[in-house]
Amino acid sequence: MPLALTEDQDLLARTASEFVAASSPLARLRKLRDSRDERGYGLDRLARMAELGWTASVRRQDGGLGMGWRGWYW
Repeated sequence: MPLALTEDQDLLARTASEFVAASSPLARLRKLRDSRDERGYGLDRLARMAELGWTASVRRQDGGLGMGWRGWYW
């Protein structure tokens, strides 16, 4: 496995970083954590993630591919 990200992986990483910085302030993340929601993410964010094509890591029952976070890189 290469040690460097591919161009696509780098773009995904940058886009994800910008998305989280703009839409998930620390207070929101703490509220989600404390809610003990088994999903671990808000459904409003899931809709935006789907628009960006990031459904590989989302549970199948929520409309994703259920591949886990590693699914982004395989």
